Amino acid sequence: MKLFRRSSRSIIRANSLIKTTTDDELSIDSLTSTVTVEARTKDPKKSKRDRRRRVRFDDKIVYHKNVKMDREEVRELWCTSTDMKQYKAQTVFLAKEINRAEKSNVAPFSYHRVVLGAYDACCRVKTEINTSPLTETERKHLDKWMEVSTSRIGLERICIREMAQDKYARRAHVVDAVLEVQDSLAYGSRDGDELLRSAAMTISRASRLFAQELAKAQAAANIQ
Repeated sequence: MKLFRRSSRSIIRANSLIKTTTDDELSIDSLTSTVTVEARTKDPKKSKRDRRRRVRFDDKIVYHKNVKMDREEVRELWCTSTDMKQYKAQTVFLAKEINRAEKSNVAPFSYHRVVLGAYDACCRVKTEINTSPLTETERKHLDKWMEVSTSRIGLERICIREMAQDKYARRAHVVDAVLEVQDSLAYGSRDGDELLRSAAMTISRASRLFAQELAKAQAAANIQ
């Protein structure tokens, strides 16, 4: 699989912006929000490369008062920090077990090969499309794996190393794209907003297509 490549200079820049590689801290959940990147530095003489930057979403926060449940009932619906740590530990353990099992699987249509092949097909798409990038054979095997491996749903990008690496590269590249557009154009301009949207859509295309294909496969398998 040919991963989404970035220049060494770009990678160095992204690494200076991103402290960890966990999904929670790297995720960019909205392409419709207006993004502002602010420079933070005590010494104004420092170069751009040395500046600390952060992304801020300018969406207005709307609060809705809960009138149907009391505080204790609401608290029981939320996961505690201990719960979250346990969930993450279980996810990591399961991903490692899946990866270990797949390393010894030499079948031509193994879970690893089928899912990675589907993702690779999505990565090869160069423009926005309304049709599936998968062949009939790829679709058939992906549908089958979604039917028989329900415990692996949602773990595709964790237990398949090549996908995890590509996911990290794309997310870091989105940060680079945002910084470059906002450095070159006035923030809030119509042209700048369109360039931000286009850049983000181009980089996220593979992930969006792959999510659609997984959803189709799960629907075909009647997974709730």
